[in-house]
Amino acid sequence: MIDSHSDFRARMGLPERATLLAFSPEEAAQLLLRIFPKDRASFVPADTVRHIVDEGYGRSEDIDRVLMEGVAYLDRYGLLVGEFRAYSGSAMGRMLSRKGKELAESGGNLAALTTAIADQRALLHPDVIATALPLYERGPQFFDSAVAAAMKCVEVAVRQAGGFSDSDLGVLMMRHAFGEGGPLRNEYGDPGEENGYRELFSGAMAVYKNPPSHRYVGWRDSVSVLRILVFAGELLHTVEDRIDGALSRQMKEAVEDVE
Repeated sequence: MIDSHSDFRARMGLPERATLLAFSPEEAAQLLLRIFPKDRASFVPADTVRHIVDEGYGRSEDIDRVLMEGVAYLDRYGLLVGEFRAYSGSAMGRMLSRKGKELAESGGNLAALTTAIADQRALLHPDVIATALPLYERGPQFFDSAVAAAMKCVEVAVRQAGGFSDSDLGVLMMRHAFGEGGPLRNEYGDPGEENGYRELFSGAMAVYKNPPSHRYVGWRDSVSVLRILVFAGELLHTVEDRIDGALSRQMKEAVEDVE
């Protein structure tokens, strides 16, 4: 029997039905990245999927599902973003992100991007995994909330470790915690380095914690946001070291050995 949809598949470079049904979400995403409009400010992914399925295969819920998994995959990794001016008045309007357009135009493989993200995820602190990662995995529209949640972990950890009250907040609390005589300052450490920790923590609050708490920042690059989550974890590990007193003990022993 002649497949009446074969001409469309040939023009679009689409696989046969059985092959497409075996696609993983990543493979479906790679296919859609090639097909999705690159010269339009906004489009509705479901409309494109419907057109592909109807013209290339005939109506099929199974193929719909495979391709929509690809849409979800692109969204998860920040390759599709929302169009706030809303395509045709629809909240479903989407557009390729800068990274998505770059990959689409270059024919780049998604594996390199997703592998980098997976490697970084392994570096996340348990507190960040519990609070910020679920938001991150919901997609770009939640990236601001993920960054704020990760940095809130740092703020809470410093407040608890330093014995501060609930009214002590953000940058000022970090300056007190790691400043001269502060509860988390290593009194045996190099003064310049200890001042660096003070600026590192207070800067993290100013750059990453405060903005998404007060306004929409619009982080959209999934790898960039994941790097911020990893950074928050490094700050948390530093607080844990100060709680344990490990750094202070090491420096005190070094000083005593010299004396």
